[in-house]
Amino acid sequence: MDVENLARQTTVRIQTGKSSGSGTLVRRQGQTYTLLTNWHVVAIVRGDRTIATDDGLLQRPLGVPRRLDDTHLAIVEFRSAIEYKVASISAEPAAVGEPLLAAGFPAGAQVWAVARGFVELLLPKSLPQGYAWAIQMRLKSV
Repeated sequence: MDVENLARQTTVRIQTGKSSGSGTLVRRQGQTYTLLTNWHVVAIVRGDRTIATDDGLLQRPLGVPRRLDDTHLAIVEFRSAIEYKVASISAEPAAVGEPLLAAGFPAGAQVWAVARGFVELLLPKSLPQGYAWAIQMRLKSV
């Protein structure tokens, strides 16, 4: 299976109040699935958190998000009897020059998008306020 097709099958749209973002299915234990997402997608929410899967069948409430240490990542769980593909997470760190694929629902989009590129820089730790901060700083410097 090609990477883009796998990304489409393992990426979900997360709806949180008036905004939305993306998450990736990374684990299944019985009928419990775990999503990996950015903390800002699920951090401050008034109302329900729901997801939509690639097949359009699943719109389930999500559990309470848990932040992963001091990173800008979060995990959230949901339950489903439907079997979905789960992305594997490599134990090997990324390397500068490696090809990469970014996929999801950017900036609240309702349509799945994909972009290809290469790893240009590896930081020793997560940026404060996540990548939104980095983009803002980069735009200010241009």
